[in-house]
Formats: sequence, structure tokens, C-alpha cells
Amino acid sequence: MQTDSKAGWSAVGNRFAATRWSLFAAANTSPGGDAARALEELCGRYRYPVYAYLRGLGQEPGTSELLTVAFFETLKANGCAGEPKQQQGRFRDFLLRRLNDFLQASDANARPEWRSQAQDPALEARYQAEVVAGENAEQCFQRGYALQVLRGALERLRIEAERAGRLPMFDRLQPLLTSEPAAGALAAIAAELGMQPVAALLALKRLRQRFRELAEAELSETVSNAGDLQHEREALARVLLK
Repeated sequence: MQTDSKAGWSAVGNRFAATRWSLFAAANTSPGGDAARALEELCGRYRYPVYAYLRGLGQEPGTSELLTVAFFETLKANGCAGEPKQQQGRFRDFLLRRLNDFLQASDANARPEWRSQAQDPALEARYQAEVVAGENAEQCFQRGYALQVLRGALERLRIEAERAGRLPMFDRLQPLLTSEPAAGALAAIAAELGMQPVAALLALKRLRQRFRELAEAELSETVSNAGDLQHEREALARVLLK
């Protein structure tokens, strides 16, 4: 039993040993190799929450976009330099903490070169679609981060459906992943797809289950242990239930 227990804990530890965040956090200075690639992927995926935070602070779209780019360039250059390992924690917290440090150092309001026309209209369009009236900057960040986790899971789910040759079914069922269908809606979708209603219902249940699994996988990439993963699950639920 003792051997099995040790093996179990080893498996849990190995699960988090190569997540994007654990690889990056292991680099104490400028990341290179696997750590650099891990950070590049995290920065690319979580660009929007940073933009949403800046917009929540009252920055204009163009300024927010330039600051987002500059922040991630600084983050990729410096890695975890200057930050004690015990304070690194979860990627979500690290990202917001480093962003505030960057803003304090850059003093964006006093630098006219940060003022520019937006070059990526999709960022602002997403912000306008997702922003909730009355939320402060941190709430904008937390909501943007949570929705990005779901978006990442949805992208992966769509790729899986495409590879399996089930993209038409996925596209019709996707709006029902996070909401209940109106009366008769599922039967109508089943008819469009040439399926029995019960088959469409089972397909939807499978998609929802896989969606939850992929959202968990997205969260796992931003932590380095099981305790932090549970914390991120709870944080995600709190934001989405508001």
C-alpha cells in the first residue's frame, strides 16, 4: 500500500511538472528553451485579460493595445527575475501583479508615445461584447481571464470535432454548451442534422463533458500543483456565476 501511495503522489506531481506555468516559473531569470516557449504560449493566450484591465482603468483602446504589447515584451524579457519563488503562485495572480508593477514603472498617463490608434479592432470589439457595466478594472481582468479559459477550451473542442468529421454537429450544438435549449430547439437541431432527438441529446451531453475536461486542462496549464488548480476552479466558478 505504501508503494502504491508513493506512486500515486508521484503521478500527481508529474502531472504539473510540465505545465506551461511550471516550466516558466522554474526559470528564475530570463526564460529560455522550454520555459520561453511556455511563456510565449501563455502570453499569446492571455493577452485579452490584460487589455480588458487597461480599458477598465480608463485607458483608450489604442493606448491599451500598445501597453498590452509593451507589457508582454517586458514580461518575456525578464521572466520571473526579482520575484521570490514562493511568491510566484498561480499564473493569473502573477500576471496581474506584474502588470501593475509595469504600469507603475511606465507611468503611461505621462507618456504621450503610448497614445495611438488601435491596430487590432478585434480586441476592442471583444471588450465591448464582454464588459459588464459597473465593473472595476480588476473585475474586468478576472472576467476576461475566466472567459479566456472557456474560449481556449472551446477552441480545442472545435479542433477535436473537426478532426473527427463532426464539425457541422459541433457548430449547431455549441451554443447549448453553457445554456439550456429552448423548448423544441434540440429536436429542430436533430432534424437539421438527420439525427434522432435522443442521439442529439447524448451528443450534447458528451460535448458538455468534454468541454469541462478541456476547461480543466486550460486551468492546469496555469498552475503547478493540485491545490492551486482547485483554487482556480473556484475562482472561475465565482466569476462565471456572477
